[in-house]
Amino acid sequence: MAAEPVLLYGYWRSSSSYRVRIALNLKGIEYQQKDVHLLRGGGEQKQAAYRSINPLGLVPALVHGERVIVQSVAICEYLEDVFPEPALLPGDESPAAEETPAEDTGAGDEVSGAGGADPQA
Repeated sequence: MAAEPVLLYGYWRSSSSYRVRIALNLKGIEYQQKDVHLLRGGGEQKQAAYRSINPLGLVPALVHGERVIVQSVAICEYLEDVFPEPALLPGDESPAAEETPAEDTGAGDEVSGAGGADPQA
C-alpha cells in the first residue's frame, strides 16, 4: 500500500492541514501537496473541482490511492493504521494512552483559513 501515491489537499495557514503535514513528515511518508487557497476567488474549497474531492468543502483532504479521507484527526488515525511505524502515539501500555482523545481537544478543520474570530462579530 505504501507504493500508492499520497496527495494532501490543504492550505498553508490551516492549522488542520499543518497537523496532517506534521504527521506525514514524522512518519517519513512521501506526499504531494495540492494547495487549496481558502481566500482566493471567494475560496477554492467552494469550487466544484475541490467539492468533487471533499463535498464538505473543508481542508485538509488526503487522497491515498482510491481512498479519500477528510478531517485532520481521521487522516492522522488513518496514517497510523496504514503506516504504523514510526508510531505517532504511545502504545497502550503508556500512561499517556489514558489521556484525553484528540477528538476532545477542539481540533476542528477549517473552512475560511482567515484564522481567529471575526473581529466584527
